[in-house]
Amino acid sequence: MFLPITQMLSDRGKLSGVATDFLTSMAPRLASGFTTLIPLYVPPLIKLLARPNKVYLRRAEKSLMTIAQYCPSPAFIAMIRTGVEDKSDTCRRSCGAVMAFILENWEVSWMGNKGMADIEDAMRKMATERDSEVRKIAKGMWETYNMHYADRVVG
Repeated sequence: MFLPITQMLSDRGKLSGVATDFLTSMAPRLASGFTTLIPLYVPPLIKLLARPNKVYLRRAEKSLMTIAQYCPSPAFIAMIRTGVEDKSDTCRRSCGAVMAFILENWEVSWMGNKGMADIEDAMRKMATERDSEVRKIAKGMWETYNMHYADRVVG
């Protein structure tokens, strides 16, 4: 299962769609075995989030959500955090939604201390974002964080 990344980043919609859909279908089947492939496939998906075409955007969002759902790994959180700091509003918004999903659905043992620190940093960054949708996601994340991880809240 070595999917060429150039196909995923192709300007041809059909070629890119097949590659992204294949990745989305393989992640649940590999589950924890997919964690070694995260550094290879997540950065191109984040690049797709920055494209103006909504078809690419929805495919990349779906893939990232599927990976978040089936392949918990602190390395994944670190990769998504880079997308929260991207220049593209749509990329920041989508990566923020993935971070919110992780915070709501993953166990602390899956995140580890490094993953929790990355989520906390991302929340701080998103809370001061110029895009109101990203700030709204950050507010929801803070409420979840405050409810589930009250022992980590300094205050």
